[in-house]
Amino acid sequence: MDDAPKALTRTLAVFGAAPLSIYVVHLHLLHALNRLALFTFGQNQDTLFCLLGVGAVWTLALLVTVPMWFACRAFAVVKARSASAWISYR
Repeated sequence: MDDAPKALTRTLAVFGAAPLSIYVVHLHLLHALNRLALFTFGQNQDTLFCLLGVGAVWTLALLVTVPMWFACRAFAVVKARSASAWISYR
């Protein structure tokens, strides 16, 4: 990462500022998207809705990453301002 452009490292550092929150929220977001797809398109694999290929998985990952970056940045600000032991690493 030493040779990476500053803009890239700043962007990736946002995800590192609140890793547990990004992990927990992305699981709920993916579950909600799966439920929405199941409701909209119906079942395509037994009782589930599954993506049809690797390209669809990467597209979904990109669509989830963008809003998660903003959520992580907001939580990192809250975390930096908080003095609570359960919300900060201090």
